[in-house]
Amino acid sequence: MKYTVTLAILVVIMGCLHAQPERTELNTSYGISTYLGDLSTSDYFDLGESNFAFGAQIGMPVHPRFAVRAGAGFFRLSGTDLNRTDWRELHTIMSFETTLYEMNARLEWYPFKPQHLRLYNEEELAVEFKMFVEDGQYTRSGMRIRDEIDGFYLIQQEMGTRILFDKRGSRWEFDQSGRLLSFTYRESVRPFLFAGGAWARFNVEAESNRPDGETVSVEPQLESERLVIPFGGGIRYDFHPNWSLSGELGLRYTGTDYLDGFSKTRNPEANDWYVFAGVSVHYQLGAYREPQIEPADTDGDGVPDMADECPYTAGLADLQGCPDADGDGISDKTDECPERPGPISNKGCPLIDSDGDGILDENDQCPNTAGIPRLRGCPETDQDDDGVPDDLDECPLVAGTPALQGCPDADGDGIPDYRDDCPGEYGLPDYDGCPSPIDGQISQLLNGIPAVRFDEETVDLGAAGRAILNRVAIFLRQYPQYNLQITGHADDFSDEERNEQLSRRRASFCRQFLMAKGVSSQRLFYEGVGSTDPVTPVGETSNRLNRRATFNLFR
Repeated sequence: MKYTVTLAILVVIMGCLHAQPERTELNTSYGISTYLGDLSTSDYFDLGESNFAFGAQIGMPVHPRFAVRAGAGFFRLSGTDLNRTDWRELHTIMSFETTLYEMNARLEWYPFKPQHLRLYNEEELAVEFKMFVEDGQYTRSGMRIRDEIDGFYLIQQEMGTRILFDKRGSRWEFDQSGRLLSFTYRESVRPFLFAGGAWARFNVEAESNRPDGETVSVEPQLESERLVIPFGGGIRYDFHPNWSLSGELGLRYTGTDYLDGFSKTRNPEANDWYVFAGVSVHYQLGAYREPQIEPADTDGDGVPDMADECPYTAGLADLQGCPDADGDGISDKTDECPERPGPISNKGCPLIDSDGDGILDENDQCPNTAGIPRLRGCPETDQDDDGVPDDLDECPLVAGTPALQGCPDADGDGIPDYRDDCPGEYGLPDYDGCPSPIDGQISQLLNGIPAVRFDEETVDLGAAGRAILNRVAIFLRQYPQYNLQITGHADDFSDEERNEQLSRRRASFCRQFLMAKGVSSQRLFYEGVGSTDPVTPVGETSNRLNRRATFNLFR
């Protein structure tokens, strides 16, 4: 039987090696193993008797939801009665250690489709719900969905940029020439279950002693190799085209009671098991499949978009892909008279200029009166004589200044009178040319900012202090012409040197608060005066009032 199992495992390994390289992967596993049997203290995973274990496997997917894997593993197993609470009552104390080698093969089942960790973007949604958009039609974002090509979904964007998605949602972006600009792998997680078969070889080192220390002979080791059945489950994280991580918990049913070297002495009715828990690092052989893209030719005229000056209109190769409707050898893109032939010297238009101003009649708004090109063939006029021609003058009948496009500004605030709500009073743009109003809160700040109070020996502002400083910050940001002097005070409970340090810290804390609210440090000045300037001289209430920071606005 063992030879049959070994042969089957080798067949699976050779099948994996002969599989397509991009579908074959190698993985190494690292974790801990524990034994469940006669000497176990628990029916479940026993961390107290856990040992290091590792393995290596080769595998390949055989179906979107199934994969086969084969390899080898190394396990250390141990157990002892000394971990039991009633060991002093036992007639003998037994322990064992074994090194177990395993050749294994298994089938993995992924019952759910991959759970993608990256959200859909707009292009991916267009692909995901492709059935709602006919092939060749444009989405609202200006993308055009095309038929599925060679296993990839194609999206055509403006200027020849193309985006492709594979079945799992990974994204490729190519430029007009077919060069790959970017690639985004779509991460996912997949839970899985597995079961299989393995051939295990083990070598038990067992001991048996009485509580008084006398050695007792152990049972003979009747088995050293066994066919075991591994099964369990885990979760896999695909984070890179070639790399993945997985974690698993697997049990091994051995069908024997001699994995620990003891059977009759303890519990001959139950067989021994061993468990592996760990993580695996997977590496997929071969390059991740990349779509092959030819240079884009959106209009299908045989001229690639990167060389086509008219990529969305079929044209002639001699004219860099642009059409020539009148056949005068000048592309419609540069031909100012695309429906009538004309010489290149006249930009493709017939030579007709009735007033001789150098502007063809079809472009001349005053074809019988000589004019200038800026006015499309008409003569220049300035009705208000302010030096700004009428065609550039926003106030052509009222003399103004060139800086304001020919409009006047009576109060000199830089806002023309026709847009100034207070044309006789210097104002600000934010107030439509009127002076800035000062509301009640700002008036209060100008007349005196309330002091911020502190608890004993602290620099914590408290809710009331933060509210005051928030109003001060709003004022200082709105009126940059004002600066602020912050003075910290302390009570007289401590010596004056300590009081001065504490008061300076309080003033500095208020300054840092205002800086965090967007006020420049260059506008904030602070000092600490200790207890030298009390509000009232004595009393606990007075001392509370003396623990404060005061503020003075100045220009």
